[in-house]
Amino acid sequence: MGHSTTFDESDSPTVSVVANNPSAQMISEAGSGLTLANFFAAGSAGGFEASGSCSLAVRTADGRTTVALSGPSRTQTVARVTLPSADGTTVVEADAGVRVFSTSPLTLEFELDGHGHPKRIVLGQRRITLPSPPGCPDHTRPTADARAGWETPVRTPVNRCFPSVRLRGR
Repeated sequence: MGHSTTFDESDSPTVSVVANNPSAQMISEAGSGLTLANFFAAGSAGGFEASGSCSLAVRTADGRTTVALSGPSRTQTVARVTLPSADGTTVVEADAGVRVFSTSPLTLEFELDGHGHPKRIVLGQRRITLPSPPGCPDHTRPTADARAGWETPVRTPVNRCFPSVRLRGR
């Protein structure tokens, strides 16, 4: 990186220091929706709360929130982190041992392997494709509305197969 890049960045910084204290160091890059943190002990910073020491990376973009966490101390078996906000609470993808612990406040739980390896979860809002139960026809083919990004309830015969299911927009 040259001097001119450094001077340009210092004139209008894109990265901000959110916390720099004995319990946490955290930075945020507003343009990309990225927040990076090291928690040295249980504590909070920037609206996030961690149950113990961990390294945390959170990116919110395109209607999804991706959270990666590792336990570099290698002494914890479980870490929990509470997020100030997220683009949905539906689990789109998750590594084994990662789950939504609570939705109010949004708290994620990570089972750690004792080796410091990171685990990841992606949250968002997602269409759910339900398998047809035995004896019901297959209704997994998308409708024109679903292909356009929206699910619409199909009145028959899905309601006979899933009478309590209400499908919502993505």
